[in-house]
Amino acid sequence: MKIILKKAVTGIGGPGTVKEVADGYARNFLIARGIAVMATTGQLQEMAAKAAAKAKGSALAMAKLAEVLVKLPEVNLVFKRKATPTGKLFAAISAEMIAEELSKAVKLEVSPDLLVVTEPIKSLGEHIVKLHSGDKLGEFKVTVEKE
Repeated sequence: MKIILKKAVTGIGGPGTVKEVADGYARNFLIARGIAVMATTGQLQEMAAKAAAKAKGSALAMAKLAEVLVKLPEVNLVFKRKATPTGKLFAAISAEMIAEELSKAVKLEVSPDLLVVTEPIKSLGEHIVKLHSGDKLGEFKVTVEKE
């Protein structure tokens, strides 16, 4: 029986994988537990349509991100945080925080995975953060000031 996996199954594949498995295994285990659905023509067409929409959306996002990379050198994100007298922050600034603020600044959703931050920012001052999109790379400043 042909099935489409909803969740990852060791030895078979990940979500969205179409596989041929034994009828009993499909009916009694995979489908019964909601791990897979039977691969009907309608299900396969729906899966192909979702994949095409996702590819189109990611291509559009990459084009917008290329526009953002041009404006990136002008971006300076400012964080105000509590710090010790020596300039160390009480709470570090993570890539997720930077991505959230960058998304607001450039009006485009930026994933933390695109940022190159070797370790969380733990001190006051100016820090350079890199953003990579495919083969393109851009840099912007993150300034941390004392609250």
